[in-house]
Amino acid sequence: MGILERFAQIVHRREEHLSPALTYRVVLGALLSLVSRADGRVTPAEMEAKREILAKNGYPDAAEQTEILTASQRAVEERLDWEGFTREVNKQCDYAERVKLVRALFTVAWADHELTPAEVETIRKVANLLWLDHSDFIKAKLETKPKGRA
Repeated sequence: MGILERFAQIVHRREEHLSPALTYRVVLGALLSLVSRADGRVTPAEMEAKREILAKNGYPDAAEQTEILTASQRAVEERLDWEGFTREVNKQCDYAERVKLVRALFTVAWADHELTPAEVETIRKVANLLWLDHSDFIKAKLETKPKGRA
């Protein structure tokens, strides 16, 4: 069983083959949880940012968001194969979608108006696994920075 199918079972999705849209949302939830925990604490602002991103990506229902975030948290705690996740994203998502994913990760990291070195390093690792150019990594970081921050 592939990593996406395993994660999909955690969130009660039992389809034999995951669509690219579902794959993106599944991976999105897991990676958002990974970034929000990178500095050892998850703030209410980060939780709200994760919910907003999930809502924009096909999960507007609060109960469904909670289910995804709970399962994502378990995935992070179980230390699922992030290289496997990103490999599947690379297969199923184009470059622009992968940049969008990294922007979402920075949005969560910036949600508490503080970007820690641990959050940056986590996102950098994901961006490298997604084969993003460094310039797109920096652009995503700067474009998601809250207004008025140095």
